[in-house]
Amino acid sequence: MKALAAALLGASVLVAGPALAQDRPVDVSSVEVMADTSVRLSVVVAGDVEARTTIVSAPLGLTCGGADFQYTPKENRQCWLWVRRNRPVLLAAQGQGRYGVDWTVRWVGCEPIENGSVCRVSPTAETEVAAIVSRTGANP
Repeated sequence: MKALAAALLGASVLVAGPALAQDRPVDVSSVEVMADTSVRLSVVVAGDVEARTTIVSAPLGLTCGGADFQYTPKENRQCWLWVRRNRPVLLAAQGQGRYGVDWTVRWVGCEPIENGSVCRVSPTAETEVAAIVSRTGANP
């Protein structure tokens, strides 16, 4: 056992010895640091959600909402999206009838812009946005 310990100690001196003996800094060629710059943006749609109520994103990739969204012939039928950190994403609510007359949306976790049917978010980490839909008009 003592022989094995002595052999291991000798091997570590041989390996670490020259590195410890250097008194000058080691020059390193250029280093490139790679970091994941994507974060997950999720959307929850709640309230008076009709079958044709959807939330879509720009950049494209998110389509979420009422029962009909799952049958959309597009490839993007999901309620989450990988986006670039700190890059603005627009979310737009679409519904049956006229926005502001027949229905409205309240955004949670996203800044409303334009007439309120669109919001902007720039995620810095994993983010969840809620779109709460309300029927306001004569078409319940």
